[in-house]
Amino acid sequence: MSPRTLVTAFKNDAIADNAEFVHLISLNFSGGTTFLCTGAHDILWNSSTWVAVGGNLVLGNVEESGDTSGQGVELALSGVDQTILSALLTNDYRGRVCQVYRAHLNPTNGTVIADPWLMFEGLQLSAFEVEEERSREGGTVTIKTRIKGRMGIDRIRGIFSNVISHQHYFATDTFWQNAAPAAVSTIQWGTGAVNPGGGPGQNNPGEARPS
Repeated sequence: MSPRTLVTAFKNDAIADNAEFVHLISLNFSGGTTFLCTGAHDILWNSSTWVAVGGNLVLGNVEESGDTSGQGVELALSGVDQTILSALLTNDYRGRVCQVYRAHLNPTNGTVIADPWLMFEGLQLSAFEVEEERSREGGTVTIKTRIKGRMGIDRIRGIFSNVISHQHYFATDTFWQNAAPAAVSTIQWGTGAVNPGGGPGQNNPGEARPS
């Protein structure tokens, strides 16, 4: 990824002896965005409340390498917190955005020191796997997934292939309204123009004439 630019307040706190930070994770679902944090209490930032799940959320190392297909981050959540589980049961998530921030907190009042650092942004393309373990002492439920970096995703960048979707980006372009008739048209190649009224023995450049 390109070099990050950190605001002065964030940089100053990052090197302080009493620095305290948490991770903020936003997961976009079809029904809205779920905001989570690894802190001990809920955090208000960017007009959203980031719900504290504490140790119930484990964030793996953010992986960056020359091989872009390997870029990503692992997320593991305890099923004790029902926030993600209920969202998975009622919403679509595949291909939707996930963002991971590192936020430093003011040691006096616990507020976020602007601005948090966007560590990673990727897409939810892997399945959410729910693992359950049982024992005599009780049981645990773990929800795991891997968020894949955008650079490691194969994408085809092409022209949108119908009038409506194309004009969403190029409002006055009507190219695709002529595409359907062209699909069933006869295309002459390697010859001159064909005389539509030409018949056998007439001057038809596209037809071989007997000698």
